Amino acid sequence: MVTLQREDIARHVAAQLASEFDPTLPEAVEKELERARQQKLSPSYDESVEVAALGVAIAALLVQVASFAVQIYDFFRQDSRPLPEEEEYMLMVQEKIGMEVLDSASPEKRKQIKRIIKVVVLEIIEQEDS
Repeated sequence: MVTLQREDIARHVAAQLASEFDPTLPEAVEKELERARQQKLSPSYDESVEVAALGVAIAALLVQVASFAVQIYDFFRQDSRPLPEEEEYMLMVQEKIGMEVLDSASPEKRKQIKRIIKVVVLEIIEQEDS
């Protein structure tokens, strides 16, 4: 069984999305991870709503999504169940974020959130298969 860390997933995804979102995304993710370590935060549902609703940096959102995706991964692995297919996995992450967040986001923000979710899920699936 592969052990996944939200920090590693967030870093890999930030590197993949830097050219698409912002070249400084990897640096911003590092700052967000450091902020979370210093405050000893563990993302929760309430924080995810706040992050997306207030339009906080993409880096914070990426770290949130990675956290939720790894939680789902751990849940399936604890039960020795196979991971869900990509689309189902993405929907599970979206549900953790909160559908009201996606519904209330602007079309562009919603597209960004869904893109981040997809790349995070694909990263986890790729690491699982390697």
